[in-house]
Amino acid sequence: MSRLRWGLLLSHIFAHPAFSRTSHDVKNYQVILSTALTIFMLFGGWSTIITPIYPDQALAAINWSRIATHHATHEQIATRNVELSTQDVQITAGPEHVSLLDINLANRNIHLGVVEANNHLLGSGEVLSSMTNRTGAIAGINGDFFDGMVDPIGLVVINGQIVQSPGYYAVLGVTASRQITMGPETFSGSVTDGDTSHVLNSTNHHGDTHNGQLALFTPELGTSLSGLNDTIVTLRPVRASASLYTVQTIQPHATTLPVLSHQDALVGSGEAGTWLASNLHPDDQINISEQIAPNPDLVQAIGGGPVLIKNGSLYKDPNPPNPSEASTRNPLTAIGVSKDGAHVFFVIFDGRLAGPSRSRGLTRAEMASYLLAHGAYQAMLFDSGGSSEMVARHSGQQRASVINHPSDGHERRVANGLFVYK
Repeated sequence: MSRLRWGLLLSHIFAHPAFSRTSHDVKNYQVILSTALTIFMLFGGWSTIITPIYPDQALAAINWSRIATHHATHEQIATRNVELSTQDVQITAGPEHVSLLDINLANRNIHLGVVEANNHLLGSGEVLSSMTNRTGAIAGINGDFFDGMVDPIGLVVINGQIVQSPGYYAVLGVTASRQITMGPETFSGSVTDGDTSHVLNSTNHHGDTHNGQLALFTPELGTSLSGLNDTIVTLRPVRASASLYTVQTIQPHATTLPVLSHQDALVGSGEAGTWLASNLHPDDQINISEQIAPNPDLVQAIGGGPVLIKNGSLYKDPNPPNPSEASTRNPLTAIGVSKDGAHVFFVIFDGRLAGPSRSRGLTRAEMASYLLAHGAYQAMLFDSGGSSEMVARHSGQQRASVINHPSDGHERRVANGLFVYK
């Protein structure tokens, strides 16, 4: 039923005789209420209160094709297949500064890669320019959200190896066929010794050392873990095998997992710890399986979120990180992919009055509309705020430069990043 018809119906209801056998004052209130309800329904009814603005109504807010640009720059960096542009734009909320990197993945010499801070999951983090310089990248942007230990919270896959199993939020993945994927991924695994096996709950999640869980830890963790009361089994990988390990030591009620070097470890609490202590023995050869779904062939993956665009349409991610920030203006880091998958866009909007333009930042809905207007068929956000950063090596330069204006006034140490290589 239309809003107009609902309003008229309510007007008739309140005019019914059953509502008229009251005092003169009450009748006046009924007339006022009836009129208000009619106007209320004509102007949108309950939808004006409970229908979220994000994302469907966002396009009406900014028509990016009509936004004037100023101080625009454009250059090819290191290769003609990677184009960098920056510009100032003026929207209703105020000035904005945007940095855009257009990457041509149709050239098979260009590829994306994930880099962990100092090649470890836990530590003090690393600035993007350092990651770029030490790995020989052309350009890059900051990646996943991270906790107080500067540990990324989501999936990390580097060169086909699961460095950290998925968390709860969206993942940017690159498959073996160079397809870009965006969305949630799940983990499953098992540990098998002879004819007995146990579920493997996670890889390198330092919080999974309790509640009867069984976790695998590798040297990529980068630090020791203390305060445990678990069974720890140290393992030596079998050469030329991705899944076979030889049991070295078994330590029930261990309190510390030492820094791992050239060995891995299983850590089991509760029932899982009992299973390890009862079934594994030194020199046993065990099999550890790890699978990611729905994309089991990821060669690179990095966590982030929320997903903003799915199959060419605005998308409201049902599980966004920091949902309370959806309508807050912030510096934002995003990635978009064209429909044919040939072009990837790295996008940074400055915010928090950073830089000469005193950029205001965008809401998530505004970023979604910007990406859609610029040809993104799939798109998602990464960690943002003070972490939002783009770095690139200008043509002829050996070292990376910071392209945008980080809101901290300097580069922030982050957990990881997504980079472009030639």
